[in-house]
Amino acid sequence: ILCISIVLIAFSANAQKEAYNWYFGRNAGFTFNVTQTVNDATGTPVPNVPTNIKSNINTYEGCFALSNPATGETIIYSDGMSVYDNNGSVIATGLLGDSSSAQSGIILPWPGKPNFYFIVTNKQSEASYGGIYYSVFDNSGAPGVITTKNTALNAGGTISTNNLFENIMAVRHANGKDYWLINRTGQYVFSWLITSEGFPAGGAPTVITTLTGSA
Repeated sequence: ILCISIVLIAFSANAQKEAYNWYFGRNAGFTFNVTQTVNDATGTPVPNVPTNIKSNINTYEGCFALSNPATGETIIYSDGMSVYDNNGSVIATGLLGDSSSAQSGIILPWPGKPNFYFIVTNKQSEASYGGIYYSVFDNSGAPGVITTKNTALNAGGTISTNNLFENIMAVRHANGKDYWLINRTGQYVFSWLITSEGFPAGGAPTVITTLTGSA
């Protein structure tokens, strides 16, 4: 649920059909491309209920998907470790998410580069095991490909990257073009500004905010 919410937030400024297909859990999923009316527990009809679709992922927690903004057809989906195309075929493995990470991955557009996306993956927040990474998905051809994999982001020297928490989200910048990637770890909020140049050089956060009195 958290992962799905992040996908919706990331595209809220220009929401079309990018979030029409959801893949999660153990081979579960549903699509808003085909809806139905079903009866709830009281027998009351509920319209516009999405229909089930099959997924090839098997994850305890984090997951994400991207659909075509015009047609609503699946482009890719992932558990943060393997990436699948709309036919369920694997197009990449070895991404550094984790099936037990609350938000093992999200995907967001590369500002100013149509058909290019950043896949941000997040490992479990355990000592010597955590970390946030990004990979680049090029959807300019068919099928799309992962062109850069597992570039590390860091905490700017404030705390160990291995201890970064499992929560990540992305929101549109006030300028309407760029994005902020955000992680909350203890009393710190790390914010990376993503522009047409990509992530900040060296992977350090653009802004580090300290929350007074927060554990």
